[in-house]
Amino acid sequence: MSERRRRSGRYRRLAHGVWWASLLIVVVGVLPALLLTPTGAVFTATNVNTGNTFRFGSYQEVVLADSPVLYLPLTDAGPSGSSATTAAATDASGNAHSYQYTAPGGCTLNGGGLLPLGCNGLLGGITQPPAVTFQSAGPPGIHPSATAAKVNFGGTCLFPPSTGTANNGISSAAAWNAQATPAITLEAWVNTGTTAGGPVIGYSPGSETAGTLPDRLLYLNSGGRPVLAVSTPNVTSVSGANVSLAGTLAAATTYLTGPTAVNNSAWHHLVATVQPNPAPPSAGATYPAVLTLWVDGVLAVTTTTTAASNDTSSPSKWRIQCFQVQPNTSTINVGSPVLGLLGATAAPYSLVGSLASVAIYYGSAASPNTVLSAATIQGHFAMGSHT
Repeated sequence: MSERRRRSGRYRRLAHGVWWASLLIVVVGVLPALLLTPTGAVFTATNVNTGNTFRFGSYQEVVLADSPVLYLPLTDAGPSGSSATTAAATDASGNAHSYQYTAPGGCTLNGGGLLPLGCNGLLGGITQPPAVTFQSAGPPGIHPSATAAKVNFGGTCLFPPSTGTANNGISSAAAWNAQATPAITLEAWVNTGTTAGGPVIGYSPGSETAGTLPDRLLYLNSGGRPVLAVSTPNVTSVSGANVSLAGTLAAATTYLTGPTAVNNSAWHHLVATVQPNPAPPSAGATYPAVLTLWVDGVLAVTTTTTAASNDTSSPSKWRIQCFQVQPNTSTINVGSPVLGLLGATAAPYSLVGSLASVAIYYGSAASPNTVLSAATIQGHFAMGSHT
C-alpha cells in the first residue's frame, strides 16, 4: 500500500472521529434546552403550539388544562396609594370567581401612613406596615410570573365573590353559591413561618356561626403541619397513620395531618383530594370516599371513609386564607367550631404568609368523577419547584 493511501485512510478515520465527537457535543449541549424551556417548564409539561413556535406550557397553562373551577395565581399588582383597603385577586380559570383582598378595620393594604388607632389591634402613632405585599417572590417555577401575595398580619382576608357586610361577607346575591361536588381537589403553594396556623382553602356555609362545621378544609395547625378536615357524619372509627376522628354523630370529622411541619418560611406544595369510591357515588347525604393529603409531590396521608358529607348547604363559599365569623351586634362570635379547630382567639382569622397559585377542581379534565391523578399532582409540584 502506498504512503499516500495510508495517509488518506488515517485522515478519513480522524475525520470520522471528529464527526462523532461533534455530534456528542451537540447532543450534550442541546438536550438540556429540550428538557427545560425559558418558562421553567419540565419535559412532562403540556405541549403548546403557537403559530410556528413549538414549546412546553407554562405552569398556569398546565393548571388550566386540568380544568379548575377556580384558579387564583395571586400575582395581581395590587392598588396604588396608601389609602386603599381592597384589591382584586383575579380568577384566571375563566369562571369569573375573582376574590378580593380586604384589610382589617382601620388598616390599609399598602400601609405607609400613620397607623390609626385599632389597626390590627395596635395603638396608633407609628407608620403602618402593609397588610399585603403584592408581587412578592413566589415559587421559582411558577411561570409566567413567579410572584405571590404575602399577608403580613392577621385579620387580612381574601373574601369570596360578591362580598359585603351582610351575611358574613357574602351578599344575598352571591355570585358563586358553590355546592361542593363529590370529587374535589384543593391545591395551593404556601410559604409561612407562622406558629399560629391558619386556613388555606375551606368550604363553609354563608354564615360561620356556632353551628358551622369544617368541611373539605385544608389548613395549617399551630405546629405548622398541614391538615385536611372532612365532615364524615356518624363515622365512629378511622384507620391509618396520622388519621384521627373528632366529634360524634352529625358532627364527626375526619382529620389527615401531615407528619412534617411546613412553616419554615420556604415554599411548599399542598394538595388535598376527596375521591368518591365508587365513582360516581349514589345519591344521598353521604358517600364512601378515599381522602388524601399530598405535600411537595409526596402522598403524606391517606385513608378511606364510609361517609363523606355530600354538602348541599346554600349559599356556601370556598374560603381562601381567611375565615370570618358572624358578627353578633357589637361582639364577635368566636364559638365557631371552625375557629376552635384552628385555635383562633379572634376574628377574622387568617393565615399570615404567602399564597400562590390556588386552585380548586371539581373532578378533573379526565372525568367529572375523578380527582387529579398522582402523576398530575407530582407534575405540578415538579414544575412549580423547578429553578
